Order: sequence, then structure tokens, then C-alpha cells
Amino acid sequence: MFGCSRTPYNFRNQMDFEIKIIEKLRSVPSDEGYQKLSELKSIQLSFLAKSILESEFSNSAFKSCIKEIFQTVTMSSNEELLEAFSDGLIVITNHLGLNKLTKIYPSDILGKLPRKFFLDVPKLENDDPFILLLAPITQYLSTKFDTLSEFEIIYVFMKLEPIYENILQSINAVTIFRDKPYQYANLKMALENKIFELKKHHKKPLIVIFPEGGTSGKSNYANPYELLEFKKGYKLLARDFKLRILPVAVRFDSNINIQINAGRLLPLNNSTQQDRDCLQGLLNQNNVI
Repeated sequence: MFGCSRTPYNFRNQMDFEIKIIEKLRSVPSDEGYQKLSELKSIQLSFLAKSILESEFSNSAFKSCIKEIFQTVTMSSNEELLEAFSDGLIVITNHLGLNKLTKIYPSDILGKLPRKFFLDVPKLENDDPFILLLAPITQYLSTKFDTLSEFEIIYVFMKLEPIYENILQSINAVTIFRDKPYQYANLKMALENKIFELKKHHKKPLIVIFPEGGTSGKSNYANPYELLEFKKGYKLLARDFKLRILPVAVRFDSNINIQINAGRLLPLNNSTQQDRDCLQGLLNQNNVI
């Protein structure tokens, strides 16, 4: 149904890697926080299973899932005032390392699905769940831009397995292959099409992108708040679409409540390292646990 290929996959090596990451990340939340992570995993699992069973991947279901997430956790943010911008924004934010602890494994979901899905589900092993990853930034932007009818969020994501890909397409995401030729050209073309459609409806884009290109706490072995080096794609998008760049740092406290710190719009002549330092500074602010 979802077109998964039967490519060989080394589950043992993957599980060894997962165990090392989870052992290190487990010490980050408190006991109460770890219990919340279990609840958040359950919320995401229910959303995923229901979407697959009903073959219906919708933005409204995604927003309902986010609403349920924020009945479990609270979110606070700084009151940084946004400077004026005219054509939309590129929002750079960080991958949440603790998202790793809500990873959905094949064994979590197989019991909830009919046998016809069994060949598709094991491919989930290759990806982390993205729902909790997108929930804080989606909630923040929806709250901050109380005139959100003038804006539309566009997520930029690496391509995932077909089950996740169907959901991403339904929530207005542009997905690109990692380390493929002409990656930026394909991304630019996809965004051009979306922005053209937005302008016809007098809307502006809020393009959400993760400039690390990988999850902190996964790629750097379990420091969820030490950012990786930034890829340059978001800089090219800012140049080509004449958009300003807004850094938004997302962090959990030990009880898995969410703190968001937004910075000022970044100078367009910044290097990727300067932008990374800015976002890292927002993560390290004293009001973030």
C-alpha cells in the first residue's frame, strides 16, 4: 500500500546504536519527565496507527495530535518582539534530542495493525518520530502570529519512509533526499511552487527548517542541546526568496515542559557558524533549565 521496498537492513547494529543513545538520554528527564515521555509516545503512536488504519493523513488530525500533546506538557516562551518583515520568514530551529526517547519501533505498532501492513511497518526503524519534533514550533508560531490567517507554515524535512511521508505531505511539508545531487535545486523549485500558490491567496510563508540536518542527541551521542554544524540550505533560501531568518530555540526542562526562546532576526550577512552560535546562545539562556 505504501510502496516500501524490501532493502536489507541491519537491525542488530541499529538496536545497539539506539541502546547507547537511550542510555545516555534517560538521565536527562526526571522520573516525572520520563513518565511524560511515555505518554507523549503513546499519543504519537495512536495518531500514527489511526492514520494508517483509516488511510487518512490530514492536517486537522495532526493539529488534534498537537493539541493532545499540549494537554500533557506546558509551554512557555520569551516575549521577544519581532521586527518588521514583509514577505515571510525562514524559521531555523533545533532538532529535539529527547524526541529520541519517544521513538516508535515496529514492535510498538504491529499489534495495532492488520497483517497487511506488516511489510510496511518495519521501515519505521529507520526514522525517528517527527510529531513531537514539530509540535513545539507549530504551537509557538500559531500562538505568536495570532493573525496566522495571513501566514502559512511550510516545513522542510528530509524524506522519510512512505508511512511518514504520507503524513508529512498532508501537513504542508516539502521533503528532500539527503545527500542527493541537485538537492537544493529541487527544494527551491518545490518552495517556489508553494509560495506562488500562497501569494495568489495573499498569504506569506513561514518556512520551518532544521539547519543541523540531523538530531542533536543522536548524531553527537546524546547531548540534546549541543547543536551540530549548520548546513547552508537555509541561507540560500533566504537569499533566493529574499526572506529574513528567525532563530527559535526549543528545549525541554527535566519534567518535559517546553521552553522556547526566539531571537531577533539574523543579519543576512551572517555566516552559518554565527547563526549557529546565536541559536546555541538562545538554548543556553539562564531561563532555560
